[in-house]
Amino acid sequence: MTIPTDQSVRVGQFSAYYGDRHGTLPELLASGVEVLTGDYLAELTMLVMHKKRARGGAAYAEAFIDQLTGHLAEIKERGIVVNPTLGELAAAMDVIPGSPGIRLHSHEAWYDAKTAIRGAAAQGGDKSLLHAELAKARNALRHSGRRERRRIISRTLLVKGLEYDHVIIADAGNHTEVNDLYVALTRARKSIHILAIGGSITLVESPRGPKAPNISQGPRMKQKSD
Repeated sequence: MTIPTDQSVRVGQFSAYYGDRHGTLPELLASGVEVLTGDYLAELTMLVMHKKRARGGAAYAEAFIDQLTGHLAEIKERGIVVNPTLGELAAAMDVIPGSPGIRLHSHEAWYDAKTAIRGAAAQGGDKSLLHAELAKARNALRHSGRRERRRIISRTLLVKGLEYDHVIIADAGNHTEVNDLYVALTRARKSIHILAIGGSITLVESPRGPKAPNISQGPRMKQKSD
């Protein structure tokens, strides 16, 4: 099946957790779905499968096979995508952002992943090349720079390396790790406003990264080590 890039694509999820009902798949087929997806990644499901594997059982949900049995002929006849190629996956990623009601949370991660998938697809669809293609996409971004947005609400993890004219740190009392607070405080070019309850912040060492320095962090900040 060739996924169109100039119109909507009907995508249906027929499983999500261990013991999901089998009636979902035929309902989706009747709705005219074009792409079927299924996963068993719910936390409880992962725990169940881990225990089964530890006891010598299958490391996957056998119900997945049961769900597909009886519908494979129709899926093949209609050309429905169940296990899309990398090219088909990249084409679907072109369509999804423009679909009504869809809003990407992390544009950069989405488009980097799509670039990596397209790169691997262009080399015969070799999935082993995905990591290398993603590294190439990330390196290209480092050289070209990120596109700036006028306003953004985000976590420090997602804005690390970026700068903005004006920054507001909301609830600074939650930024108690040294590295986290450092990133928050160094994003502003012109002004920074810090919102917090109380007049001081007690800093702790970050779980990863440099140790907290043994120096005062300012007249209104305290520092301690766990």
